[in-house]
Amino acid sequence: MDFECRMPNVWQIVRPRCQDNLPALKAPHIVAEGNALGKKEEIIIQPCRGCTNQTFVSMPCNPFPITVRSSSMNFRMQHVRTVVAGLLFLGCLAGASAAPEPPASVTVEFTEGRRGYTGFRCVWLMQDKPDVSSRRGPWLTGGGGAEDMLVGRPFTGPDKEYRGLLRFENLDIPPDSEILLAELNLDNGLPLDRPEMAVFGLLKPFTAPPREPREPGVLVDENETTWNSQYHGRTRWGAPGAGKSGDSFTYDAGADHFAEPDGVATPVMKARVQFDVTRSFASQLAHGKLYGWLLREISGAGETYVNPTSRRARLRVTYVPPPDAPPARLPPPERRLICFQLAEPQALVEDLPRIEKQPFQGAVFFGSADSGNEKWIVNNVFGPDRIEIDNYAGFIEAGRTLRESGTRLTDNFLRVNLCAPGTLKRIGEPYHWDNMPRSDDPVRMWWDDAFDTVIHNMEVAARVARQAGMAGIFFDAEEYRGNIFSYDKQEDAQELVKSFEDTQAQVRLRGGQVAEAINRHYPDMAVIMYFSVYRELPKGNTNSLWNDYMDGFIEKMDPRMRIVAANSLAYAYVARSRFEERYHWDYVEAPKISRVPEKYLRQVEVGLGLFCDYNGWDDDPELFSSSAQWQTRLENALAVADSYVWVYSIQPNWWTGKNLPPAYLDATFRALDLARRRAALDYSSGD
Repeated sequence: MDFECRMPNVWQIVRPRCQDNLPALKAPHIVAEGNALGKKEEIIIQPCRGCTNQTFVSMPCNPFPITVRSSSMNFRMQHVRTVVAGLLFLGCLAGASAAPEPPASVTVEFTEGRRGYTGFRCVWLMQDKPDVSSRRGPWLTGGGGAEDMLVGRPFTGPDKEYRGLLRFENLDIPPDSEILLAELNLDNGLPLDRPEMAVFGLLKPFTAPPREPREPGVLVDENETTWNSQYHGRTRWGAPGAGKSGDSFTYDAGADHFAEPDGVATPVMKARVQFDVTRSFASQLAHGKLYGWLLREISGAGETYVNPTSRRARLRVTYVPPPDAPPARLPPPERRLICFQLAEPQALVEDLPRIEKQPFQGAVFFGSADSGNEKWIVNNVFGPDRIEIDNYAGFIEAGRTLRESGTRLTDNFLRVNLCAPGTLKRIGEPYHWDNMPRSDDPVRMWWDDAFDTVIHNMEVAARVARQAGMAGIFFDAEEYRGNIFSYDKQEDAQELVKSFEDTQAQVRLRGGQVAEAINRHYPDMAVIMYFSVYRELPKGNTNSLWNDYMDGFIEKMDPRMRIVAANSLAYAYVARSRFEERYHWDYVEAPKISRVPEKYLRQVEVGLGLFCDYNGWDDDPELFSSSAQWQTRLENALAVADSYVWVYSIQPNWWTGKNLPPAYLDATFRALDLARRRAALDYSSGD
């Protein structure tokens, strides 16, 4: 029985035990007979990433890697069986008890906007569907749309064909990684006549069209090749020999895609279409040519089209990183709902039975001190007075009790106000809310020699958060008191005659020092940034220092730290599309502002904030913001956010139940239940 190798002489033989954490791979199986154990041993032969003519063999009794070279791409199964059996025997004689564990694999999933994915790129071919073409706006900016990509033959003009192109960018997978599995998932729309859709790895790059719509049939650029145009006739993609053994990895040459598809699927209405793209993705990554894929309808059925929605395209990759690669970033936790309302863990611990009945999985605490309100952490980190960890023993004990008592509150945060007191100037008495500077008062911060007090206080806050079992710190940057992020309020900068540019550099330095203070005591915490991580500022800004602070913070924060955009601008949102606008901004627009966009994209997550009684409450809240609408808001926020959705409210008190009708509590539980069920089905709903 001949076995034809479709890749350049490269195969890997591994035991099934090494694949326990992977889905079953479509690869030939052989059985080694007559080994030293007298048992049949099933071996999987699997294509290996790379372009050599080596066969890597890993046997159960062999503690050393063995390389077998093949002189031909065609070799008999019997020959391989003989080699395997011999290696098993030799390995057993050598003793296999010290066989090393296989390298740990990492599985990551990239979805539009998520995990550093900076925008979906595809070409729309929609000339014959003006009803759809009129809604072309969202896809051009990577935000997704009602119908994002047509694949197949239109109802009119069987001489034309719609094709789709897509790619993922900034995947942050080391190029020397061994790709074990790559799966491309698309949520399908409306297939007609049961078409067959195929996905091909691209051998050349493509570009998306400009933002402004084009007339039907007009090329984006006269010099662009076929895959860059908005219109295609029946021109065949690919040149003879593309994808064959001698031309599989020839990039930027004659052929524009692999001749053989990675996979073929028959889409079903509103269902997930999955393709195994391991072959093409491994090749593209190894060559630094992440050009993406071509989607085509290949069944030949006339008047057929399908519509996979681009905003729901996902790429799931399982790989073994090289030994010297930095630690792989773990996926975010499941989406969790946390409550931002005045409460301290000591009070919650006293009423655990009631707290357990609440829908929240976390809370935001103020860091109450044993000695009184003046020393609460929330308003004392960015000020002139030092705080000491010994003053927070009660808070730490209560926080740890909440975390370890089996309650729902597993993801709690310590709140730190950046603008309270918001100055390092001493006034002869401890600061409290009434004697702190107002937002329009002059302050001292970035150039003051006393900034080492802020560093000390930040270290104490990180230690308290860690010892109290908190998930991290919630940084609130609203200008409640001293406005440390407006250049025109910086008294110390004016005294030292420091320009705006000088102060920007100094703020970046200080932001890095704050991050390093956290690194020293709680480097893998989650940090939530309110309003968001970056802010869209007026062109030619010469006053705001916020983005400079974030540049410095992100540059120095530990690679294990997660930074979550709080997105308080979503307070009143209802429709899913509005939440997706914020999501898109954080992943597509914010990196354009950042001085460290690659690090930002590696570590950022998108959270969303909801203001429960934003539209009013009073005696009959259903008149202002119905419980049904509240459930819709929660469902859509939980569907879009990466990790945390946080709830702020003024009149309804979630902890005591005051001014909180049961209908709103029930609506919250229903939204959480639906979010969990949809996640279990890997399902995404629309607005």
